[in-house]
Amino acid sequence: MKLALPVVVGLGGCKWCHKEETCPSTRMTNANFIIEEYDNSIDPTSPYYGIKGWQFYDTDTVCLDRIRLTPMDMNAEHYQWIIGADTFTNKQPMVYGFTPQHPNQNLSYIIPIKLTTWKTPDRSCFPNDPGKATITRIMTARHWSQSKVFGKWRMVFSDQAGDTSSFELKYSYNPDTKIGDALYTGALMKGDCFARTQNNVFGIRQAYFARGTCNANWPIEGEYVNIVVDPNSPNQGSGQIKVEKTYNDTYIKSFKAYRILP
Repeated sequence: MKLALPVVVGLGGCKWCHKEETCPSTRMTNANFIIEEYDNSIDPTSPYYGIKGWQFYDTDTVCLDRIRLTPMDMNAEHYQWIIGADTFTNKQPMVYGFTPQHPNQNLSYIIPIKLTTWKTPDRSCFPNDPGKATITRIMTARHWSQSKVFGKWRMVFSDQAGDTSSFELKYSYNPDTKIGDALYTGALMKGDCFARTQNNVFGIRQAYFARGTCNANWPIEGEYVNIVVDPNSPNQGSGQIKVEKTYNDTYIKSFKAYRILP
């Protein structure tokens, strides 16, 4: 007597799924996206002078002049970004020219960013998917002098007593030259110059900066610092510091950061 073997019928797709997370092969059409600060001098593929590379994070407030927009659904068929009065149709646009050029502490720009995506929906899985989705987010652009990194910070390198240091960052503006700069004091060295321009990047809650003893307008002994402020606590953060005493005496330390309040 031969027994009838069970027949497995491939239903295709995820015909009987009722929730998106149970259907890894498909997703409903959505237009969620993230906003990330970006600077022309940042190379995200390479560390900053040997310390931790730039950490991209989603934010509604920026103080770098360039931003990168990334859709959560990278498999849509068409994209339309409306940013203020401009329209873009590429998947991941990088746009610039938003932040105020003058360090007025009360000045900020409010910019709506609208993304619409289209794709052919899988109605066997999501019968109510219209194949089109739209999301609008409001971005606030501020001058870099309003970065949350400015202030006094204590760096804690380990649990050992005394294994700490501190530094202070201040914003300085010269009304005659109309040039703003960051003044950095303290920490592990007492260099006599501060590396400026392309070597310093101040985002809304992240910064790179350098300071050291200079030769031919370039620091040959000094410090390179990266600090990221905790998104849930403006008085805490983390980062790395690279100290170059000489070309042959260099070390890198990670630290936890705690804001020194007045």
